[in-house]
Amino acid sequence: MRQRLLTSVTAGSPLPRSVILDFEAVFYMDATAADVLAQLTLDLRALGCRLALARVHEPVLGQIRANPYHAGATRQLPVYPSVREALAAMRET
Repeated sequence: MRQRLLTSVTAGSPLPRSVILDFEAVFYMDATAADVLAQLTLDLRALGCRLALARVHEPVLGQIRANPYHAGATRQLPVYPSVREALAAMRET
């Protein structure tokens, strides 16, 4: 998933300023997924792109916030109740 997303982000010109991931279908996050999400967060930052999450279930959000990988890169990710709200917020900044 990480590589496919990075390929999509870098294929466009100009590069997008934001990426929103809809987590509605995610009910569990294991250590491997947490590591990949943290690395993706750093990869996107290096490209000047912000990552935001939408529709994250509370147990998964707890795992994301407690994620120790890559110096806790996911601890401060913005989270929105809907994709529409995430999109509006990303457009404002």
